[in-house]
Amino acid sequence: GKLDETEMMMMKYDKNGDGTLDMREVHKIVRDLLVQQKELENERKTILNMKKLIICLVVFAKILTLAMLGVSFAAAVIAKDTRADSVTSSFTDKNTNKAL
Repeated sequence: GKLDETEMMMMKYDKNGDGTLDMREVHKIVRDLLVQQKELENERKTILNMKKLIICLVVFAKILTLAMLGVSFAAAVIAKDTRADSVTSSFTDKNTNKAL
């Protein structure tokens, strides 16, 4: 008949083709499963580290955005209260006309 996926895997490990698995063949199955388990754990750790990195980058981007907003606000406040003097190349206070 037709072999399912499990039977096909068992045939892969049945090196002598007798239809049974001896201790060496079972040992190979267990060893391969342990290798796969370690690889899966390493992939999980990599994914976790990537998630942490993405979260840090998003937080950093938000902090930079807020900093840009703060700088823009400060520039608007300064521009409202000062004017540039093209002759002396300095800023003067609009209310007192004193150089800053």
